[in-house]
Amino acid sequence: MPRLFIINAPSAKNSSEDRRKLKDVEFALKNSTWGSRVPYTNPKNDVREKDILLVGLGYFNPAGSTSPRQDDSAHVTAGFQKFLMCRVTSDPRQSKAPLWPDEVSQNSINYVTQLPFELIADGGQLMNADFSSEYVNAVKVSRNSSLPTLVNLSDAEANHIASVVGTESWEHLIGHQKDTPDIDALFPPEDEDANEDDIETSAGRESDPKVRRAIELRAVLLARQYYESQGWTVREEGKPFDLECTRDNDSPLLVEVKGKRATSPGKIIVTRNEIKSARGNRQDLFIVTAISIERSDADIVASGGVCNLFSNWTPRDEDLEATTFDYTIPWNSAVEVDINEPS
Repeated sequence: MPRLFIINAPSAKNSSEDRRKLKDVEFALKNSTWGSRVPYTNPKNDVREKDILLVGLGYFNPAGSTSPRQDDSAHVTAGFQKFLMCRVTSDPRQSKAPLWPDEVSQNSINYVTQLPFELIADGGQLMNADFSSEYVNAVKVSRNSSLPTLVNLSDAEANHIASVVGTESWEHLIGHQKDTPDIDALFPPEDEDANEDDIETSAGRESDPKVRRAIELRAVLLARQYYESQGWTVREEGKPFDLECTRDNDSPLLVEVKGKRATSPGKIIVTRNEIKSARGNRQDLFIVTAISIERSDADIVASGGVCNLFSNWTPRDEDLEATTFDYTIPWNSAVEVDINEPS
C-alpha cells in the first residue's frame, strides 16, 4: 500500500512562538532533517526510508481549533501557504548530538529523533486537490504534534497525488529526481527595524507577507486583464508560471508575473523552476511596478501599477546572479567520528 505521511508545519508567524517554530522549520528544510521530541513509536508515525512526506507550511485555521468535532473541510481550505513533497532517505535515527540552533545554544538534545529526507518537488498544486477523510484527519493529528502522520492511500489516490505534482505514478514519485523549490524564497529575511511603508529590498522581496500577497494579486489581476483584452483565454496556474493563455490559431503562451512597489524593477527574484519554464516554453515576463499599498484597519489594499511586458522571455545566464547553491552531500564518503570532550 502506498505510504504518505503528512507533516503540518507550524509557521503562521503570528506570535513570537510561531516565529521561533518557523525558524525551526526553515532549519529542518535547509538541513534535510526533521526533528521530533519523542520517538516514532506509534504505528501512525512509523515512517521509513523511501516513504513520501507532504509538508504543509503556513497553516492557519480561522476557527482557531483542531478539534475532531470541527468541520473537516475547514482544515483543508483554511489555508496552507505551501506544500512541499519530500522523500525519506533513511529510517529515523536517535539524536546523538545537538543539531538545532536552540540545542546548540543550550548544549542539550531537545529533539531525540531525527528523520533524514530530501525535497523532491513543489506540491503547491495540491492545495486545489480533493482529499479523503484520511488526509484531513492526518492534518488534524499532525497539527497537534508536528509528527509525521500516516495517510492510508488507495492506489488510485496515490497516483492522483503523483499526477498533480507532475509525475506519472506513485512509483515514479518515489524515484523522482530532485526539482526543489527555492527554500530562501519561502523564508524571506525579517527586518524588524524596517519602516513599515518602505520594506522593499534591493532584491525585490517584500518582508511583510500580507503586503507581498496583495502586490502579487494586483499584478496578476492586471496581467490577466491585459491578455484577455488581446483575445486570450487566461487560466491562473501559480507555479512555475502564473498564467496560461490560449487563443484560436495560436500556440499556448505562458506568463510569469512579478509585482513591485518601486517605480523601476531593478532586480527581481526568480526561482530555478521559473528559469527552466521560461527557457523551455513560449513565455512572457509581465512586471507591474509602482503598485500602491493602502492600509485600513486590518485590510491591505493594492492599487495602481505600471505594466511592463517582456515578450518571448528567455533569461540569459549573464543576467542571472546566483545567491544560494544546493549542495548534494556525498554521505557515502562521510565517516562518523566520536569526540571525547573534557569533563
